[in-house]
Amino acid sequence: MQEVTFEVTDNGELRYIISSLLRVCILALDCENDFASPRLNHCSKELTIATVLELVDSILPDAQLASYDAIEKLLLSKNQ
Repeated sequence: MQEVTFEVTDNGELRYIISSLLRVCILALDCENDFASPRLNHCSKELTIATVLELVDSILPDAQLASYDAIEKLLLSKNQ
């Protein structure tokens, strides 16, 4: 297995990248036929979409989101 890294300037950029990948998947799913390009006729639309969704899942900042939940709970308990 290889590890691939890429840099983002902030959480907003990461959110934008993730949402763009999800939009591409939605557009591909909305398309009634397979990929139109002759260069892509060997590609399975379902497998390609699944691969992109796996990528999205792998770049979601799970630990960071859990930290945000913990911080939010602390802030809410302080405000009450």
